[in-house]
Amino acid sequence: MPDPPDAVATEAKMVIAVCHPKFSGAERIVAYTSLDNSMAKAEGTPAELGG
Repeated sequence: MPDPPDAVATEAKMVIAVCHPKFSGAERIVAYTSLDNSMAKAEGTPAELGG
């Protein structure tokens, strides 16, 4: 779940919301995730992607 709006960020998080039909509240999916790894583009393709 997302943190309260006034919380101090301690990690990178993302919320994805999708509505159907477009711009409607009839059907909605919300997904939450957090970043567990990152690397500079100059380091090449991540090993997990076959790099």
